[in-house]
Amino acid sequence: MDVEARLYSGRSNPVWKLDAAQTRDFIARYEALPRLSRAPDIPDQLGYSGVTVRGEEGGAAREWRIAAGVVERGEETRADPGRRLEAFVIGTGSNALEPALFDYLSKLAAEAP
Repeated sequence: MDVEARLYSGRSNPVWKLDAAQTRDFIARYEALPRLSRAPDIPDQLGYSGVTVRGEEGGAAREWRIAAGVVERGEETRADPGRRLEAFVIGTGSNALEPALFDYLSKLAAEAP
């Protein structure tokens, strides 16, 4: 699976790959999140606006948008209490991101939504 940190306007966003173990862990963590009956909007803003994970699940192309305590996948929305899934995904980029950028994103994901 591919991860994109939605960070820049006018520049390419940082992108990295999840390995097989990280992908399995991501899916398991996602499946454990509580579903929301009413979908709050994920903020669309300048600067950091979350991460997007793209890949296949069950043979179908999927996209997960993760930000501010919310995860959207198509029409389904789940809560991400404590932004734990967002922090996990950012943590997978520790070897792919510049250290200062990794620290910045980690700090943002640790903040309350």
